[in-house]
Amino acid sequence: MSDQSPQALAEEEQRANKTELMVNDFSIQIATVNGSGSQSSNSVLMRSIFQMGIPVSGKNLFPSNIAGLPTWFTIRANKDGWIARKKEIDFLVAMNADTAREDVMALDPGRVVVYEETLRLNQLRKDLTFFPVPFAKLATGITTDSRLRKLLANMIYVGVVGELMEIDPAEMETALTKQFKGKAKAVALNKLALEAGRKFAQENLDRHLVPFRCQRWAVCLPELRLPRGIRSRPHRALSKLSPTTCTNIALVPMARQHTPSSRQKTNWPLWVWPLERDGPEHVP
Repeated sequence: MSDQSPQALAEEEQRANKTELMVNDFSIQIATVNGSGSQSSNSVLMRSIFQMGIPVSGKNLFPSNIAGLPTWFTIRANKDGWIARKKEIDFLVAMNADTAREDVMALDPGRVVVYEETLRLNQLRKDLTFFPVPFAKLATGITTDSRLRKLLANMIYVGVVGELMEIDPAEMETALTKQFKGKAKAVALNKLALEAGRKFAQENLDRHLVPFRCQRWAVCLPELRLPRGIRSRPHRALSKLSPTTCTNIALVPMARQHTPSSRQKTNWPLWVWPLERDGPEHVP
């Protein structure tokens, strides 16, 4: 008879099975409540993935606008560009005690759950990988303001997810700074929360149990000035940047913030994807 806990036995069994890694192909669901301030944190997480050149989208599902009622934010990433929301969830962040049990029971076997440790969700199933995190306790170590602690708990889970899925820390800080642009105090506090989440995950959680990973998939040219309609002739523009590689890569603009007139020019952030990819194609 083994003296190991059920969680330890599950972890050992998963290591033995050597689950194949799914790179840049996953769906994350964050279950929170309306009015919790999670939207900013979810945007930072999604932007961090996008800045690594991975096609990604986000969808917020909230049956009601009433504060305190449940809301679910789904992030879908897929290297081939299939980014519509799908039914199956690969990675659950359970922050809502009212829906946590239902959210966990709806998962397929082999999925990953990050949750507030006081919820004790690991007792519900033995075929999932659970990561308990003391979000409230970690937030208390950053600030004594009770209102801010609730907000910072959201950024802590972003740090935890980032560490477990190997999201580039530099991209996460960049995304955070953009999200709170012009708000120095908010940037500073949220960076502390982000780092607290990453540090906790590094010291207490085994990311080798997570079969989902982020890897840089494209090179970003953040402020390349191009005329409207460039999507119809990307290789012509790219040839000015890299004549030797322009036949092997594709140029894809991000969504515009506005629709320019035919006479306007605008700065479009662009991704460079190799069409036959063995590794990122760096543009000089």
